[in-house]
Amino acid sequence: MTNRSSLLALVAVALACLTFASSAQSQVVVYSVEFKKDSGFNLEFFDGGYFVAPALGGEGTFILTAIVDGRRTLTSSAGSGNFFHGVDEKGKRITVVNAVGGDGTTSNSSYLAFGEVTGTIEVVTPLANFKIKVARKLKGQALAAGDESGTDATNTITSSTDGTVGFAHISAMTMSFDDGQTRRANEKEQTAAEAATALATQLKQRGYVESETSTDPGTGTDSGTDTGTVTPPTTTIPTPTTPTTN
Repeated sequence: MTNRSSLLALVAVALACLTFASSAQSQVVVYSVEFKKDSGFNLEFFDGGYFVAPALGGEGTFILTAIVDGRRTLTSSAGSGNFFHGVDEKGKRITVVNAVGGDGTTSNSSYLAFGEVTGTIEVVTPLANFKIKVARKLKGQALAAGDESGTDATNTITSSTDGTVGFAHISAMTMSFDDGQTRRANEKEQTAAEAATALATQLKQRGYVESETSTDPGTGTDSGTDTGTVTPPTTTIPTPTTPTTN
């Protein structure tokens, strides 16, 4: 009887540990995102938005906002960002977010931000309360460039109607831990995907509309040219575009 009781106790402890680990892995973090232009030409870039990811790391979703032809737009791209934790040479824990976009040939973009883990979030479950360490602020850059000229044997060809060709852009990128949005998502036991959908809904209620097309995925917003190319949604960050003026 004693052996059986001990075995049952061990099984109960093991199940509790598995449930605890599963609860930790199911929590999400939400960061607000801000872009500030450093330099560039022919490209109106994203201005802000959110990033949602599993608290312990993994694929995250960007919900980015922009002013497109005077309209407030939002662009969601599930699984577009990579969220992970590292340790530097001094033993400090660093949180990193990175993503890429573009078609890899005529247009490319990259997003990178990182910051030291300096805070914690408390998670409450039926079995226990525990804390997950987080970085309060991540800083980095977003880069985008596109060759829209196109060439044949003798001439440069462009479909631009305003005389501009190509684009390049550099923005400072800041990601700030959003306590309120993170708390709400975890209190509702939302997955990262469900939290991203909820954030997009909140933005729509504030007057933002979904971007209609994804041209040159991941490079930003309007480049001043119109190639007429529409690409399907991908795991890169799509590009809302504006109608080109004559």
